Amino acid sequence: MNSRIWITLFFCVSCLIFLGMALFTYCYDPYSYYRINDEQLKVSSLPLSNPGIVRNADYDTVIVGSSVMQNFDPKVVDEVTGYKTVKVSLSDLSQNQRKVIFELILREKKAERIFYGLDLFSLSPSHREVSGSLPDYLYNQSCLDDIKYVLGYENWFRFTPVLVGLQLASGLGFDVPQEKMAVSLDQIGNWDDGVVFSKDLLRSQYLKNAQSFSFSKAVTSVSREAMFNRADDLLRDLKNASTETEITVFFPPYSALYWNMLKERGLYDSYVDVKKHICYQLQLCEKVEVLDYQIMPLILNLDYYKDEMHYSKEVNDIMSSGFAEKGWLVRRNDIDTNIDELNDLILQFELENRDWLRVVD
Repeated sequence: MNSRIWITLFFCVSCLIFLGMALFTYCYDPYSYYRINDEQLKVSSLPLSNPGIVRNADYDTVIVGSSVMQNFDPKVVDEVTGYKTVKVSLSDLSQNQRKVIFELILREKKAERIFYGLDLFSLSPSHREVSGSLPDYLYNQSCLDDIKYVLGYENWFRFTPVLVGLQLASGLGFDVPQEKMAVSLDQIGNWDDGVVFSKDLLRSQYLKNAQSFSFSKAVTSVSREAMFNRADDLLRDLKNASTETEITVFFPPYSALYWNMLKERGLYDSYVDVKKHICYQLQLCEKVEVLDYQIMPLILNLDYYKDEMHYSKEVNDIMSSGFAEKGWLVRRNDIDTNIDELNDLILQFELENRDWLRVVD
């Protein structure tokens, strides 16, 4: 057999292998990129699964935010609001990533409303901006980029073998850990199972090492001007998005310990001032509402928290009711009052815990 035949044979076999891989990926679809299969295991990596959720799920409402939003249960939101909800979240969501996600949601033209959980630390210049951290081939509109999915390394060497193996093992009756069985879209990204929420744990960690206590994203030096510039970029994006869909911006209920630690590091005033700036500017937007969960009295109860920012699913469920009742709605006359209420809550927390806190004047 001469070299030309060998080359032709090799080319044909390679094409058949690649075609088979592409066809298998298209049919099995581990990222839910082409369709949602309710009975199939799904990749729980949010950067990979979010585009499929936005493209293929049945919804009229999207919750967007960071890890503090990941324990929202869309079914609970739907029960209290009457909406059809999905959540699209990323741990430590940056403003660059938020832009990409908003663009994808608006491009699909299915969302009648977006609930956006705004983390103030994402506006800090010390917060990491991970350019290119999202897989562009899943978020853009080019069909050619599908090749990176159906034949990609990440799919074939990281996820598909594991998912197929777990599904086969489960089907054969083997005991597969439930945390590996991400079937429901509503549960992708949830992290509360088995997590300890405890005041004693937070106090112990705070006293042991307050300088590095889960706070790298907030305790470094803050440039006030840079924060306001980032806030203005965000405001422009929200105003533009509000021409296509309703927007509700909500501030998540970090614990009172979080605000105390900001005060310790001299950052509290900058964070509060940029929050006030955002609230005042959004009052000028007709289709944008603001909900302020940061003045909820439960921020005093550290038994709701696993660290100074991350709270239990019970808190997410309370917030879901707030989506319907608008009990924490911010009107123009409420902005300064809400800041006063937050100050009062922090003062109460400091007084109740002065035996172990480093109270700041």
